Amino acid sequence: MARSPDHNPLSPTKENRTDQNRRQAETLRKLAIQLRHMGDRINRRTVQEQGLRQEGRVALARLALFVFGRTQVLLRFLWNNRVL
Repeated sequence: MARSPDHNPLSPTKENRTDQNRRQAETLRKLAIQLRHMGDRINRRTVQEQGLRQEGRVALARLALFVFGRTQVLLRFLWNNRVL
């Protein structure tokens, strides 16, 4: 018994394929937007962490210069007063 092409469930109609393509395109667009937002958030977080690291390095450098300067003053004082 031969089936007519209208009753064949394996061959999707052109309208079904276009609807499916539209849904897939919409799904891909939504996923792309979500990925972009996630990337933006990661980028912002990374930039903030780098900024904090840079601030920490600057503070450490200032502390090192301060300690070095105070040590130099102390050594000059001791040398000039012939304590050393």
